[in-house]
Amino acid sequence: NTIVAGVDERDRVKYDGEHMYLLNWDRVQAFRMSADAAAVAVDTVIVDAFDAYGGAGLYLLPGESPLLAAVGGGNAFVWFDLIAEPWFWNTNTSVEVFDISDPGDIRVDSSFTVSGTLTDSRRIGDQMLLITRYTPAIDGLLPYTSDADEQAANKTLIDALDIDDLLPEITYRSGETENLVTVANCFLP
Repeated sequence: NTIVAGVDERDRVKYDGEHMYLLNWDRVQAFRMSADAAAVAVDTVIVDAFDAYGGAGLYLLPGESPLLAAVGGGNAFVWFDLIAEPWFWNTNTSVEVFDISDPGDIRVDSSFTVSGTLTDSRRIGDQMLLITRYTPAIDGLLPYTSDADEQAANKTLIDALDIDDLLPEITYRSGETENLVTVANCFLP
């Protein structure tokens, strides 16, 4: 269902007029649909980046070659008690893009992982927008200090950090990693 014209939302089911694609937790299943609405399974592919609860939704991507993107990652609905804790937002968001030119032989086209928990996403035209929430993890930082010595140790640790240590990263399928944003384009509340 499209609520706003030209803005596609992730769905667990996508249909291209001939094939239906279903995101079933950690796998994408393809079905050929017939005129009588019968579905014939033609392929299933495991989404390596998702755990059993990690799949959030699918997007059909426009272009010369048909592509299907699966978006997901850390799963907020399991952790309601932790949602208020900023350290909960240290999970990653993954995107796996599949070549569906032959729905009976779905192949990975590309993939990447972004630091932060997926909160929402949209596709507008040929751009997919990911909205993530990220809190940096700082080794040795005590989130709840109980005395002046622990506070001083935290301050020393934070003062020694490079700003790049605090920025979210994007990791490509090749293993190459880079900062997702620069200091100049960050909003700090």
